[in-house]
Amino acid sequence: MNEKTDTKPGYHDFMLELINLREADYEKFLDRLYDGLVGEYAESIVAEPAMGDTKGKIEALNRMIKHFEKKEEYEKCAKLRDMAQVLEGKVAVEQ
Repeated sequence: MNEKTDTKPGYHDFMLELINLREADYEKFLDRLYDGLVGEYAESIVAEPAMGDTKGKIEALNRMIKHFEKKEEYEKCAKLRDMAQVLEGKVAVEQ
């Protein structure tokens, strides 16, 4: 885990909420995950290696973009695209 994110008050509650939502209501799961990624846990997306490998993060962001495109929530798509582009730059540097 990343010390910056996993020591924040409520981090473990947030993760448990996501786990439960993913099983119960996938749309709410993606909404809550988005809220966390642009809010209190924004730094976790670029953290190493707390939340998975960089390519896996890019794939997850792209899945989220497709979901929000279907809902015509283009502002969310743009923010997620920006995050993916930052990570894509990171992948290019790592190679």
